[in-house]
Amino acid sequence: MSNLKQRLYDELLLKAEIGQEGVNFDPSVFANLKIGSEHQEQVHCLFEYDTDTHEDFELPPYIVLPLGLITLFNYTKRSPNRIESDGKAFYIVRRDGTSFPISFTKRPSLLPAENQ
Repeated sequence: MSNLKQRLYDELLLKAEIGQEGVNFDPSVFANLKIGSEHQEQVHCLFEYDTDTHEDFELPPYIVLPLGLITLFNYTKRSPNRIESDGKAFYIVRRDGTSFPISFTKRPSLLPAENQ
């Protein structure tokens, strides 16, 4: 099996794990992310994907995995998967200690480009 194919399988497995088990984190990990202004925030309407509530802080709506797969953000305090940051980038660290770089999307602009 090619290296890329194996990496895609590993990423798909991670996506399934996050969807099923969620992610845990220290809320301070998002202190410099600027959720709601620079980065997109969750919009709570009819359906809540997070297992645990988070009234005191904003969270991104989804996680972008290294090869481009997207998974919904599922905040679960009991999750063995955790989000960490080294100050420059974000990572998901799995229960076995392996880590994957992740990113979060920028908040879309609602103005046409000529008005910005």
